[in-house]
Amino acid sequence: SLRTIDPSRAVDALSTAVEQGGVIAQSKAIHALAQTQDQKSVTTLIASLKNSAWTTRMNAANALGAARVPEAVDPLIPLLNDQEEQVRITTASALGRIADPRSLEPLIAALKDPSPAVKAASSSALGAVADRRAVQPLLTLLGDADPYVRASTARALGRIGDPLCGEPVI
Repeated sequence: SLRTIDPSRAVDALSTAVEQGGVIAQSKAIHALAQTQDQKSVTTLIASLKNSAWTTRMNAANALGAARVPEAVDPLIPLLNDQEEQVRITTASALGRIADPRSLEPLIAALKDPSPAVKAASSSALGAVADRRAVQPLLTLLGDADPYVRASTARALGRIGDPLCGEPVI
C-alpha cells in the first residue's frame, strides 16, 4: 500500500539533498522544493544562492523567481555580479518575476554588464518592476549594438509606459 509522506520530513530530506548532494541531486531537490509553500523550503533555496556550484545558484534563483518570493530579493541581488553569465541572466529574470522595487537600482546597474544577454534580461526585469526611474537608463540601451538588447529594452519601456518613451521607441 502507498503511504503518505509527512510533508515536513520530505522538505527535510530535500533540504539535505540540496546541502549535501551532487549537482544533479541538488537540481532535482531545488525543483521539488520550489513546488512547496513551506518556509523551510524558501530558507533552503535562499541558502543555495551561495552554493559553490553555479548551476545550483542558477537553479535556486530560478526557483525563487518562479515562486515570486519577496524575501529572496536582497539575497538575489549580489548574484547580478556572479562570475557566471547564466547565473546573472537567471537572477535578473528572477528579480523581474518578483518585481520588487528594491531591485530597481541593482537592475539598472546590471544594464552595464558586458553580456548582451544579461543586459536584455535586466531590461526585461526593469519593465516588470515598471518604475519610471528606469526610463532614462533604458533609453540609452536603444542604441545598443545587439538587436536582442534593443528589442528587450523597447518592450520594457512599453511596459513602463512613460510619456518619455514614445518618441525614441517609435
